[in-house]
Amino acid sequence: LMKRFSVSVKSIRIVNVKRKPRQRFTRAGRVSGFTSSYKKAIVTLAEGDTLDFLENV
Repeated sequence: LMKRFSVSVKSIRIVNVKRKPRQRFTRAGRVSGFTSSYKKAIVTLAEGDTLDFLENV
């Protein structure tokens, strides 16, 4: 991230997003399952640094 966007990273936190139960009703009946669990990275930039692609949104 530092090399690609030329910004200084203050901290990085990793969050484990747990799976959730989901149900779908079909002609054959109820199909139950889970969503996939995944990891989310929360990146805090140094004071005054911004990412270019966020400024245009």
